[in-house]
Amino acid sequence: MKRITVIIFVSFLVLLKGYSQKIEIYEEAGIKYAAIKSMELPANRVENRSENPDFYKTIQLFKYTDSGMDTEPIQVNGENVYVKRITRHPYNENNQTIKIVWKVSEYFIISPDNVCSDGNDSDGKNVGEKTMKWATANGYLATANTNSYTTASFAVPKGCAMYRGKDGKDEPGTWRIPTLREGSLIMIFYKELERTKDKGTDFQPFDLSLDDKKGTAYWLATENNSSGSAWSIKFYPTAVKYTSSLISKGSTLYLRCIRDIPLK
Repeated sequence: MKRITVIIFVSFLVLLKGYSQKIEIYEEAGIKYAAIKSMELPANRVENRSENPDFYKTIQLFKYTDSGMDTEPIQVNGENVYVKRITRHPYNENNQTIKIVWKVSEYFIISPDNVCSDGNDSDGKNVGEKTMKWATANGYLATANTNSYTTASFAVPKGCAMYRGKDGKDEPGTWRIPTLREGSLIMIFYKELERTKDKGTDFQPFDLSLDDKKGTAYWLATENNSSGSAWSIKFYPTAVKYTSSLISKGSTLYLRCIRDIPLK
């Protein structure tokens, strides 16, 4: 499995060769965020994901349960509710037409701190558990922890979809989990992102274990080809690297969220 990790990481460095990413400060309504801007990448490697209709699916919203079973639809005025979630995808998309994992968002901001399982409230205060399983982080029924990316999915009001920005004013569903290569960018530039705190972003350091052999992992949206595992990035006190693709979706990891910003 170490071999797979190395290949994925090296391939991303090849992607970066001859091009560049830039850490910027994005300001909106007086609120500052750390942002990653991808410049001059080939068209098949970068996109405005907020305008890509294939990047999201509209699925029905259900009440959360630990198992994903014994639930019921959430309704408003007697009508079922439908919301957007990232299209489920594996890390190997060679035979698929929708190349989600091969691209990165052209410009995105990163949540300045870890996001809890229920996102945050209208005052910007974190709500829920500090760590969570993969389906919860992605805002899916818990059954997604044990089924394949090809399985029809249903949503729950959890994870990044319920994060509303620093002030708690963003609409639910505005923020999402990074994909595999977007996580790569966060991993590569995490020190630069942390240094934006001095420029008003309030960006908090990524959690680091006191044990150099035990890293701290954060969920990504990209799944393994098998049904029970997904990707994450893992931070160590002295190094940063990808974890194996065989991380169980039933593991409880930390979460950082991103929001796509269309370039003008």
